[in-house]
Amino acid sequence: MARRIAVVGAGASGLPSIKTCLDEGLQPVCYERTSHLGGLWYYSDDDPRSDPHGPAAIYYGLHSNVSKEMMAYSDFPMKKSLPPFPRASDIQEYYERYANHFDLLKHIHFNVEVVSIDQADDYNNTGQWKVTVRPISGEIRSEVFDAVMVCTGLYPAGYMPDYPGLDSFKGKIMHSRQVKRGSCFTDKRVLVVGSGTSGGDISTIVSHHASQVYLSMRKGAWCIPRFFYNNQFVQDFLEQRWKTWIPPRLFKNWLLNKLNYHMNGEMLGIQHFKPPFSVHAMVGEDLPASIMEGRVRIRSGIERFEGSSVHFVDGAVIEDIDCVIFGTGYRLKFPFFKEEVIPDGYDKIELYQYMFPTKFCHPTLSFVGICLPYTMGVNGLSEMQARYITKVIKGEVKLPSLTDMQQEVITRKDLNYKQFQDHCPFILNPTAYRDQLAKAIGALPSLTKLLFTDPVLAYYFYFTPAYPPSHRLVGPGATPGARQALIDGKENQVHGITLTSVRKDAREGLQAFKESQRSFIKIYVTIGAILSLLVYMFLR
Repeated sequence: MARRIAVVGAGASGLPSIKTCLDEGLQPVCYERTSHLGGLWYYSDDDPRSDPHGPAAIYYGLHSNVSKEMMAYSDFPMKKSLPPFPRASDIQEYYERYANHFDLLKHIHFNVEVVSIDQADDYNNTGQWKVTVRPISGEIRSEVFDAVMVCTGLYPAGYMPDYPGLDSFKGKIMHSRQVKRGSCFTDKRVLVVGSGTSGGDISTIVSHHASQVYLSMRKGAWCIPRFFYNNQFVQDFLEQRWKTWIPPRLFKNWLLNKLNYHMNGEMLGIQHFKPPFSVHAMVGEDLPASIMEGRVRIRSGIERFEGSSVHFVDGAVIEDIDCVIFGTGYRLKFPFFKEEVIPDGYDKIELYQYMFPTKFCHPTLSFVGICLPYTMGVNGLSEMQARYITKVIKGEVKLPSLTDMQQEVITRKDLNYKQFQDHCPFILNPTAYRDQLAKAIGALPSLTKLLFTDPVLAYYFYFTPAYPPSHRLVGPGATPGARQALIDGKENQVHGITLTSVRKDAREGLQAFKESQRSFIKIYVTIGAILSLLVYMFLR
């Protein structure tokens, strides 16, 4: 009889978990508390979002800041017709197509909330868990499962800071998760608080409608443009395996110079005192443009509120603020676990390889998507985690001892805090991490073997972006189309915005320009060869 696996959540991490369970001959049962799949990517104007402490949600008009090839699952590409950075509605449609293509919907119980997850009575012998659920229309019931995969994401509860005088503020106070449309702030004076991606995006979106937007940052931020260097998107440029051989200090210094070339953070008022990748960065180019146009004005950290005025730590004051939007992040909470089972808080939970708690004798409780890849979407990463977890559940991959797992958590946290200090301890290098998991399950190609058997593929595997299909080339879960998907990745990335028809005169002009460029290169090479020959003859 197939082992029954409870999957909590049908979002970006839950969907590949269901599919991977089916691929491995397991029986998944997914509980989704809402009426839809897709998690935070689902948007509806009818969603009240009255609770500022609720889970993450998107705003109308959002575009992905991760390129579509880096955001797709490894065996289900996004449509070629989509632009490189799709709209949120396109991504939601992608999840729905993924679920329909792999027939996942029949395994999802919608409008069912997980109330509690506890060890079964015979856990010590079986490793089973008792899951108690509450349907939106029905009675509470409990079921026993052989394993549980928690896929509720990294942003389950909005965080609202407290400032002196905030309780008496006369305007409206809200969290970024409650923002739906920029038009809701027409002719308002708005203060956005936070230096993360949400703070930058919301400031820009609201600024097209508000009379004035202010963005308060305590420490500044790095804004990385999506179209980055050498005709490459930022994730495509950074996530290439050969770059792991570049000394980190040298690479970071180069990045610092390149980012300063793209954007003068000091002039814009957002310069961070720490180097890039030592802090979480915004990916996008809209905020600098909004600042240059005066629609967004930067302010320092908040000191206190007085009526409808806001005082800042540098002595500045702005008055007549109508609304304050806190883009101040989220807290990690698992309301269905007792504190002694799984504690709340990014600093308190201890997960081996970001997946397995280090306190249980059976590896039957796992977490998917509780990590923050700083240069790619969570989809491919969560999918690889699910592939690894199911192998562990089946006993095909063995975990280290509890002592060794606990030591790995301590070592990793120390390294993360050393690099990111007060930021999320779950930030990771996605390609190195995925390669590590792929190697453990036998899905990582040997570069040496590829060089002799398929040198073209070896080049694309090692010297081009590490798109998710690179982990479908060999081993369990290999797919016939993975090789071509990897080779076509860069072309597919821009297919949706590439002109399919060009005016004849424009095409001829472009061709003439390219020919002139080639001619200049030939002339330079010829001159260089002649000069080299003359120098050689002179030295003789």
